[in-house]
Amino acid sequence: MRIDIWSDFTCPWCYIGKMNLDKVLREEHIQDVFVYHRFQTVPAGYYPKGVPFSIFEVAEKEGMTEWQALQKAELIERMGKEAGLILNMKDVKMTDTTHAHRLLHLAQKYGWQDKFMMQSYHEIFVEGTDIGKPEALRRIAAYAGIPEEETETLLETDEYLEQVRRDRVDMRGKYITGVPYFVFPDGENLCGVQPVEVFRQAIRKIHGDAEVMGAVCSNSVCG
Repeated sequence: MRIDIWSDFTCPWCYIGKMNLDKVLREEHIQDVFVYHRFQTVPAGYYPKGVPFSIFEVAEKEGMTEWQALQKAELIERMGKEAGLILNMKDVKMTDTTHAHRLLHLAQKYGWQDKFMMQSYHEIFVEGTDIGKPEALRRIAAYAGIPEEETETLLETDEYLEQVRRDRVDMRGKYITGVPYFVFPDGENLCGVQPVEVFRQAIRKIHGDAEVMGAVCSNSVCG
């Protein structure tokens, strides 16, 4: 079964939603093929070059108080725990994900997108890694099995940059405004982090054009 996923690396709902989906696919013994599409929740120019932000700095930019940011972080961590994850939201580094998305496109060449994406999520939300740094991207790419020389070529050039830009245009054409966004066979769509039971229903029966909305990341806000 092919499942298309629009997501961003620094979107915690994307990580939690994917874990819930994986659980259902394992239970149903369904062989899956994931195809990832690029979505950047933070607009270009939001970050000073090479300087990551904490979730609290991002929250402040969006008019949230520190208490509100802490409450949201605790909610995300609680939902992560329900999905089998131990997230450390206070250590998350929000950063430019352009180069990570370029490497994700390269990973597609080898069929290793899911391995690259899931390891990236772990690095960001568990280890507190800044994936805007080349050394972090090299390590994740090596873990996923991308040849070192191809990773270096990509990081030294603009390879796949145009494809990342096209994904943003394609996303707007499909009226996708938040992530995670899952597209199943026959056009079944699920938007936002969904509980296991919703994914189970989607897998067992295609609902045509029905769309279910859960928590999403959109325009630098996860809510």
